[in-house]
Amino acid sequence: MGILSSRILRCREPGTIDPQQSEATACLSYISSSRKRKQSGGYCLGLKPDTEKFQDQGENLQQVFSTSHRKKVKITSKYAYQNLFLNGENSDIKIRALGKIWYLHKIFLYQSDYFADMFRSSWEELHKDIIELDIRDQNIDIQSLHFVLGSLYRDEYFLIESLQVPSVLATSCLLQIEDLIQQCNETMKDTINVKTVCSYYAAAETYGLDSVKTGCFEWLLHNLMTHPRAELYKEIGIELVDLLISSSNLLVIQKEMDIYTTLKEWMFLRLNPSWKGSMKQLLINTNNWLSRHRECGGYNTFLDTEEGISFKPVFKKLRFQHIICDLASTKVIEQDGLIPSEWLSSVCKQQWLTLLKAQQYREIGPRDINETELEGYSMRCGKRIIKD
Repeated sequence: MGILSSRILRCREPGTIDPQQSEATACLSYISSSRKRKQSGGYCLGLKPDTEKFQDQGENLQQVFSTSHRKKVKITSKYAYQNLFLNGENSDIKIRALGKIWYLHKIFLYQSDYFADMFRSSWEELHKDIIELDIRDQNIDIQSLHFVLGSLYRDEYFLIESLQVPSVLATSCLLQIEDLIQQCNETMKDTINVKTVCSYYAAAETYGLDSVKTGCFEWLLHNLMTHPRAELYKEIGIELVDLLISSSNLLVIQKEMDIYTTLKEWMFLRLNPSWKGSMKQLLINTNNWLSRHRECGGYNTFLDTEEGISFKPVFKKLRFQHIICDLASTKVIEQDGLIPSEWLSSVCKQQWLTLLKAQQYREIGPRDINETELEGYSMRCGKRIIKD
C-alpha cells in the first residue's frame, strides 16, 4: 500500500478527552446503519419518495448539523451526491490533494476509517477547515480519488471500469473504505482477461487481495501459451514469468521447446516494447534480432551479456533434458546463441551417462521418486484438439 499522510495530523496527547467524539460518533453510527448499498437504486439517511422537492431536502440537510442526531434526516443518495459532493453545498471541511480541492462534509467522511481515526484523535483535527493529503502512491490519481470520495455520498454500487479498478482499489485501501475494497475484489475476480490480468495481479499483490492474485496467476497458467498475445508478453515482468515457467501446472502446447520459444519472444518484447506486429512476425523478428546479436557479440551468448543477464534465472528454469533429446530443437538452440554453453554441456553429460548406464548396466532409473522431483523434472507437453 502506498504512502498517505496528512500534514495536519497530530496525535492526541495522553489523557485528553475529545468533547466532540461522542457527538461525531453518533453521526457516523447513524449514517452507517442507514447507508446500505444496493445493486439497484435507493436512498441514504432514510427513505424518501423521488417526487420530493430538493428544496425540502436542502432544509433537511441543515438538520444534519443543527438538530439532535437521534432524529432521522431524510435525504436521497442522488441529492447528496449531486448537491453535497459535486456542488459542495454546506461544506464544513476541505480536502486538498493532487492539486485539487474537494468541498466535503465530516459526517460523510466518518465512513472512511482513515478520516474517522483522524477526527477522533485530536480536537484540533476535528475543527480544522482544510486537510492536506500528501499522496505518494503512483497508483492513485485525481479520477480515482474523486470516485472514492464520491462513493461516501452514495448508497448504491456503481460500476467501475475494469481498467480503473486498480486505481480505485489503491485509493480505497489508503482511505480504508472496506465496502469499496470488497467491490473492487469482486469486480476484479469477474473481469480477469488479457487486458487486465497483469495490472490486477500487481494490484492484488500490492494491496493484499490474495484471491484475486491467485485467480490472475491461474489465468496466466492456462492462457500464456494457449492464447499468446504480444501485448500480454510486454506486461509480464521477470519475477512473474519465473513463477509461471517453474509451475508444474503451466498448460504447455506441444513440448518444452515451445516454452523456450515463448520465453525467447517474451524477452525480445521486454527489450523492444515499441515493437508491433502479429505473432507470426514476432518469431521472425526475434530470430533476426538474435542473429544480429551473434554477428556483433562475438563468442558471448546473449544471456552472458549485460543486456541479457537479468533474464538468466528465467531461462534456467527450462527443462533442457527434454529439449536436447530432439535434434531439430538442439540445432535451433545452438543457432540462437542465447543459452550459455555450460548449461547444455552439463545436461548432455548427464543424459549421456544415463544412457550408458541403461545400456551397459541395465539401470532403468530411480525406483522411488517424490512428488517434488516429479513436478520439477517431468516432461511437459500438450496438444490442442480441434473440434469437428
